[in-house]
Amino acid sequence: MLISDLEAALASGPGERRLGMLNRVTELFLARAEGVGEAQVAVFDEVLLRLAEGIESRARAELARSLAPVANAPLVLVGNLARDASIVVAAPILQHSERLDDRTLSDYATKLSQGHLLAISRRRRLGTRVTDVLVTRGDRAVVRTVAGNDGARFSDAGFHVLVSRAGDDDLLAETVGLRADLPPASLNRLVRQASEPVRRKLAERDPARGRATATATATIAGRVAPQRNYSAAERLVSALAREGSLDEETVRGFASAGRFEEAVAGLAALSGLTSDVVGQALTSEAGDPALIIGKAAALSWPTVQALLVMRSGGRPIAPRTLEDSRVNYLHLSRETAQRVTRFYRLRAIVNRPAQATPPHNGLPHHTPASRLDA
Repeated sequence: MLISDLEAALASGPGERRLGMLNRVTELFLARAEGVGEAQVAVFDEVLLRLAEGIESRARAELARSLAPVANAPLVLVGNLARDASIVVAAPILQHSERLDDRTLSDYATKLSQGHLLAISRRRRLGTRVTDVLVTRGDRAVVRTVAGNDGARFSDAGFHVLVSRAGDDDLLAETVGLRADLPPASLNRLVRQASEPVRRKLAERDPARGRATATATATIAGRVAPQRNYSAAERLVSALAREGSLDEETVRGFASAGRFEEAVAGLAALSGLTSDVVGQALTSEAGDPALIIGKAAALSWPTVQALLVMRSGGRPIAPRTLEDSRVNYLHLSRETAQRVTRFYRLRAIVNRPAQATPPHNGLPHHTPASRLDA
């Protein structure tokens, strides 16, 4: 009886009869889901997909809510619902369905709307592959939500972006600062840039944060970072680029010789960033910005090591510290690094004074297609 009704419903096109059959097949699947193998799930998948074609959003949203908690829900249908333009339909799947793995979620997060990203940011568990996308592409609501998600895990690059975005967002700064998994270097950087109210709240909520706050405050007091002028170095790098002789080896040579401005300008040209952004990265006490920019520019480890040594003023780096940096560099994916450098570029554009002229580093300036809500 069910088969004949199904054929009739599919032949009749959209309407009450098809919707009724969709509900019947969905109920049948849900009643048997625990004992159904993947081959049988695939059959239900095909049938439900055909029945769900053309139905109104309210019915699709109800279908999504029914399937979201089911561990072996029809895979193709789940993906279809997750990508639905209506967030009412997509949100239950994106937030709850175990059928979406990290690879799929990160792919969706690079393409879908901020409403879809917000739903993803609320998942019970999130891997670094997904959070790397959320913190760089997400708007303020998304970033705040994922930062406060105890089930979310972040890479070093992800934490670096979180701290950067917390610079002008006290609520985010407090949320990130209280994460138990925040690396010490990221905590110190967060505290140094935080407002006094945030430092006070962190100190009140967590003694360890209080100690970090006291240390950072003492370090900040009376210290002004030296201003560097990269104009001459940029002219040299521009000339090298025109001659076709600007490459990784050139940057490594500048770094090995301790020529900071030239190394910065060269790395800026290779990475598509401004010299000011690269200079700030190379003077950061944390090593991750240098690793991120180096990976985005596809530099080899010897070149990155030369940059780190240059940053230390030529002083030897402890073998354990250097080895940790090397391992982190090897594990950092270029895709993640490029995503973070795009964030750097967007932030530089958003924060640029209205009358400022973009620094010229010898390569075309890349303007992003969209403005990131910081």
